[in-house]
Amino acid sequence: GGFTVPPRALHVSADSTTRTYGEPNPTLTASADFLAGDGWTVTPVCTSDATSGSPVGGYPIACSGGSNANYAPGYTPGTLTVTRRAVTVTASDGTKVYGEADPALGYAVTAGSLVAGDGFTGTPVRVAGENAGRYEITQGTLALSSDYTLTVVAGGFTVTRRAVTVTASDGTKVYGEADPALGYAVTAGSLV
Repeated sequence: GGFTVPPRALHVSADSTTRTYGEPNPTLTASADFLAGDGWTVTPVCTSDATSGSPVGGYPIACSGGSNANYAPGYTPGTLTVTRRAVTVTASDGTKVYGEADPALGYAVTAGSLVAGDGFTGTPVRVAGENAGRYEITQGTLALSSDYTLTVVAGGFTVTRRAVTVTASDGTKVYGEADPALGYAVTAGSLV
């Protein structure tokens, strides 16, 4: 008579993995429940539709094409999870003289990087106040898309004192009379 050994069912699972937004996909792999000592004759190919520009989220990983004459593979998809990209900006310190208009507030990326084509929206702001002193610069409306985790390191804004020079006016009186009012004039700078 005849004795038939059919192929063994092989459970193949795409290995789930993660990567950061803007980075290329890692090498995608699969795991299979071979009997000890067995393996692939032809290794399966695993792919995902996610590209380096794909937004944060989960994308299916599909595997196919693996073979071993003793096994009948069945494939289970995995998930490629794209995570947020971390970026840190530091607010640039600023200054102005009391009474002047605020200059534009600046910032610089001090950790991480943006993906080509992406950019910031909004601007940092400083704590309100016009008197001479130091004020904190905070995030304000500065933002990135939801594909990023944005951290803002505060800066300082200094309002310096305004320089004004006055010169006392010369005066005169006749001996024995009362002193007249003493006068002065601003000779450098100006008042707000």
